[in-house]
Amino acid sequence: MTVTADKVLKKDYFIGFDLVDMNFRLRPSTLLNIFQDMATQSADLMGFGYETISAKNLGWFLIKYHIEFSEYPSNTGTYTFLTEPRGVDRMMAMRDFRIYKNDKCITRATSSWLLADMATRSLVSIKDSLNMWNFEKREDDMKFEKIRLPETLDHKEEFKVRYEDLDVNKHVNNANYIVWALESLPFDFRNEHNIKSIDMYFKREALYGETIVSSCSIDNQELTSHHSIINKENGEELCLLMLRYF
Repeated sequence: MTVTADKVLKKDYFIGFDLVDMNFRLRPSTLLNIFQDMATQSADLMGFGYETISAKNLGWFLIKYHIEFSEYPSNTGTYTFLTEPRGVDRMMAMRDFRIYKNDKCITRATSSWLLADMATRSLVSIKDSLNMWNFEKREDDMKFEKIRLPETLDHKEEFKVRYEDLDVNKHVNNANYIVWALESLPFDFRNEHNIKSIDMYFKREALYGETIVSSCSIDNQELTSHHSIINKENGEELCLLMLRYF
């Protein structure tokens, strides 16, 4: 693991058989968990990690992901992951990611995060609470896509939030949402297509014992799927997703 002068954290991860699916593709949940691990380590090294913010009774909440694959990570072996904190854009902290295989960049991602008071779950100013810098745009910056759901969602699955699904903030870990979303896809569609891009918008947290409904619709012409994850008890929308495929 190395950190460069420009705040980029670089780390190699070995992807074994336990982290790939039946087609040797990296599990999307594993991808998000590695991103989370990289973000946590980077934040710790930069002075705004878990121990620092928890001492102030604060917590990071992931809001959005936009992830693009020039080729989807497949096969076992060592992959190099990079992450860079980009600073604060209004109320959000921005963070980028890259994945390299044999020195070739195969994945680019960007994400946005909010800081909240853990007692009240209300948002707090990142600039007032932490020593972070302002976000500066670059020509190659990625953009979050607007997720617009179709009128009809054709496929549904239900899940119960388990103890194992929870993270240190006592709500569902963000990687679970991609698991729930993809489980609503028909087997043949998922088996035959590789993911080209992922957009995720986390709207509300899910808690232990709640029942989750994951619904999706597929546009076979555009090779796109749209997903809605809701709390069955109160109908609240928890997460929206849009995925494109090769």
